[in-house]
Formats: sequence, C-alpha cells, structure tokens
Amino acid sequence: MVLEEEGVREWIEETFAHFFEYLVSSMDLIQISFRSLLIEHGFPLFLTTQFLSGMGLLFFVPDALVSPTFTAIYAESILDVLMISISSALSLVCGSILLYLFSRTLGDRFISEERKQSRVWRITEKLLKKNSKISLILLNLFPVGNGLVAVPAGLFKIKIRTFILYSLIGFLIFELGINFGIWYGLETGYLNNYF
Repeated sequence: MVLEEEGVREWIEETFAHFFEYLVSSMDLIQISFRSLLIEHGFPLFLTTQFLSGMGLLFFVPDALVSPTFTAIYAESILDVLMISISSALSLVCGSILLYLFSRTLGDRFISEERKQSRVWRITEKLLKKNSKISLILLNLFPVGNGLVAVPAGLFKIKIRTFILYSLIGFLIFELGINFGIWYGLETGYLNNYF
C-alpha cells in the first residue's frame, strides 16, 4: 500500500512539474510573440491591447505583461515611463467604462430576482456602495482581471464619476508602479537578462 501511495505521489509531482514547465514555456512564447508585435506595430497596438484589457477581454495577455514589455522596448527616460503609464491608465479606463455601461444597463437581465434577494448579494452591494472608492482603487491594483471590476460596479449602480475617477487612480498607481519598476530594473541592470 505504501509503495502504491509513493508511486501515486511521484506521478502527481511529475505531472505538476510538467504542467508548470508547459505553463511557463507558454507564457514565454506569448511574451515573445507579443514583444515582436509591439516592436512591429508600436503605440497603436499598445493602446488597443490596454483598451481590450480594460474591457476584461485579454486574459491571455494581461496588463501586467503588456505595459512592462512596452516600457522595456520604448522607454528611454523617466518622462517616457510617465507618459506610457498615463496613456495606459487612460486606455484601461476607457475600456472599463464600456464594460461598466454594459453591466449597468444590461446586467440586471442576467441576474435573477431570487439572486438579488440573497444575503450574499445584499451584503456585497452594501459593502461596495459604502466603500466604493477604496474598493475601486484596490481592486484595480490586481494584475489580472482588473478590468472586470467594472462588472460589479455597474451591477450595483455605483456613480459613473466615482467609477471613472477611482478606477483611473487605481490603474494609474498600478501602471506607475510596474512601469517604473521595469524601467529602474533595466537602468540599473538588474533585469537585463529578462528583457
């Protein structure tokens, strides 16, 4: 029995090792492909991907991969990093606004009245409405899926001005942090092996 358990354990460890190796190599291929596309098409492709990422449509090329790659290719000064971060945050917010408006106008059709009366729904709505400003900032700091914050914001009818302003602040903090980090790492030589 112990031998069977050890064999199963080895098989599981081996399977997970192969899976993670495949996952890392796939992400490397996506980054290499995306990097060559960014070099070829430049700023318009960058803004388009950020817009689509803001709409929550690019899970396979998340914002945490797009901005650092673009910064590594094109940023030569701190002013370049600042402009890349601002344009990226604005593009992300524009995409999020569309998703927000969609979920605000059509979202109720997809949620049943029974679900809306549930305790979880009422607590979530209360917390999001009460803490909408800090929630929008913090949730936009997550690297993957940060554009999807617009869905609950639209469903719970958070004011559009509040949504735009605090989403912009959250995206801007995230973009400035990641882009300045990449730029600083390249300037000091710490990240030269990676880009």
